[in-house]
Amino acid sequence: MEYRFLALKEKGLIHEEAYRFAQQARDYCTALATDLSFEGLDMLLTHLSMGFMRQEQAIVMPLMHAEIRQELLDNPMFDDVQGWWQDLQRMSAKLWHPNEIDYIYAHLLMLVDTDILEHR
Repeated sequence: MEYRFLALKEKGLIHEEAYRFAQQARDYCTALATDLSFEGLDMLLTHLSMGFMRQEQAIVMPLMHAEIRQELLDNPMFDDVQGWWQDLQRMSAKLWHPNEIDYIYAHLLMLVDTDILEHR
């Protein structure tokens, strides 16, 4: 996982601040639970580091399909995930676009609820 972020940094796709945010986010997520999927965590952290850069560049992610967004909202873990995101957002010290946040919610839910992946 560390290799991917160093490669993104070396290629200029993320800078040091985004890299540090991804590391903080990794530490936060692994402190929440030890049985997180490595692949899910890797996808989340990649999205967070690239999303960090998109916020600085005012690049807006496309709107999530309404049906998928509703599935997120209906998930019993959604309230927990919202709290986790608030913690992560504070770590980033950035204001994030709501479209980006929806995708982050999806990644966080996939970390803790692998049944979501089976419905796709």
